[in-house]
Amino acid sequence: MKKRMTGASGLSRKLLTVMLLSISATSWAVDNSIYIDQTGDNSTITMTQDGAGNKVKGILTNGTAGASTDPAKLVGSVQTVTINQVGPNNTLTLGANSTVGTTGKGIDINYSVDTGGNVGFINSNNNGTGVSASNLIDIIQLGGNAVTNVSMLGNTNSLTVRSSGGGGNSIDAIIDADNVTAVVNQTLGGGNVTTLNLTGNKGTVNVTSTGATNLTNVSQDGGGTNGNTIGIVLDGQGNQTTVSQTGVSDNTVDYKVLGSNNIANIVQSGGLSIGQYAKADIAGSNNDIGITQQGSVDNAANIKITGGFNTFRILQKN
Repeated sequence: MKKRMTGASGLSRKLLTVMLLSISATSWAVDNSIYIDQTGDNSTITMTQDGAGNKVKGILTNGTAGASTDPAKLVGSVQTVTINQVGPNNTLTLGANSTVGTTGKGIDINYSVDTGGNVGFINSNNNGTGVSASNLIDIIQLGGNAVTNVSMLGNTNSLTVRSSGGGGNSIDAIIDADNVTAVVNQTLGGGNVTTLNLTGNKGTVNVTSTGATNLTNVSQDGGGTNGNTIGIVLDGQGNQTTVSQTGVSDNTVDYKVLGSNNIANIVQSGGLSIGQYAKADIAGSNNDIGITQQGSVDNAANIKITGGFNTFRILQKN
């Protein structure tokens, strides 16, 4: 007959077991890693990491600094992927190999980070074939000092970024395709950096920043009938904006500022019939706005000023 363990020896083993479980749980909470190798259409993937120093690893083929070469990727279409990283200093490197599915939908990638110091790399055309289309990337940055790098190649893609709180958040996107929409909304913080580089026709960019010392850089190359459009709305002081549009025709900038000591440099080149149009609506003082338009024909600038000590520099050249 087996004896049931009692006394000090049994208590010691129970305590040892509890201690080991506690150590294991703490280790996973601090430094978790997720690898994905998904092949197939019509998939739904949701990942949540709670803690610091967590990683979602994937493949990026464009040589991005900090990218991983671990065997994790998404292959297929009509997929929805959601990554939530709660806590500081987490990393995402995610590559998608996809084409347009039978429903006309590629991959939806939803990426959100909480607190600060998180870094993300997302490549929606990881295999470099240029046929990754109808993808949607939705990014939420909460807290401060979050950095997200996005690479999109393929038509009819959509990028949405919402940054809130803390300041110092950064979004850097390279988009090479037609019919692409990029929307960036930054609130409740200063020192945010937005860099959007779009190549292709019929691209639309909308940037809204509330706060001080935000940096916004937007460039568009391409344009055609009903070509490229940029809309920027700033509410705050000491913001710096650079806009560059080059292409055949239909380049449009609508720049609106509520605040003081803001600096903007808007450059449009190219332009044929119904070519370039720049609109600036300034309410505040000590702002410095430069507009340069040079092309074949049809350069137009519309300026509205409310406030004192503002400086405007306008150059139009055919």
